[in-house]
Amino acid sequence: MFKSDSVAVRLIFNFLFSLGLFYFFRWVGWIQISPEQPLWLVVLIVGLLSVFVGFLMGILILLISPLIIVVTLVTLGCGLLLLGPAAQYFCLLLISKVTGLFTITTVWWQALVIGLAFSWLSISAPSKS
Repeated sequence: MFKSDSVAVRLIFNFLFSLGLFYFFRWVGWIQISPEQPLWLVVLIVGLLSVFVGFLMGILILLISPLIIVVTLVTLGCGLLLLGPAAQYFCLLLISKVTGLFTITTVWWQALVIGLAFSWLSISAPSKS
């Protein structure tokens, strides 16, 4: 997202954006964070774990790629647009279930908004593009 050559700068920007997203979704009530954990620590742990879970999600996507192709054909490509946000949401959902640091909404349209926000401003891998 940022055109900086410095990995540290991109990581700091991604951390700050993720912190802002977690704060916003906590304020809206779609993410509930344990009161004994500071927000910055939750975002840091989620950022570190999302790299590993994102790798596992990539393997899962490869395994179900025939199904993804069918869904893409049936929805005329719209299903493919939602693959990234859905994967990001399930990554956050899995991290929330494993760590217990926060809970995340399971209402489908709220999950889609959360997935879209976190996939646009990724907390897992800073990008040069």
